[in-house]
Amino acid sequence: MFRALSPQEAKTLIETRKDLVLVDVRSPAELREGSIPGSQLFPFGELARGRMTLPTGKPLLLICAVGGRSYAVGQYFSGKGYGEIYNLNGGISAWKAAGLPLQQR
Repeated sequence: MFRALSPQEAKTLIETRKDLVLVDVRSPAELREGSIPGSQLFPFGELARGRMTLPTGKPLLLICAVGGRSYAVGQYFSGKGYGEIYNLNGGISAWKAAGLPLQQR
């Protein structure tokens, strides 16, 4: 299953699914803009080159700047048999615009 979520839906999922893995596919430099608390960095370039892979057996929430890269990652890993994958629609930009919490790294 691969599904897009609004920032508010993503926030609710984060609060209710303790097994959820928050996957930020932005570059390390982009983290200066802030990140969702609890998210882990899996840069898109590293995933695309096969240098990193996503955790298996747990639901994933994919995050990028505006939703495009995370959507591509979700499509790819969904096709590889990963089960529960969610994409943050609008990315970190939409999360910020919704006034939701960010952490600085």
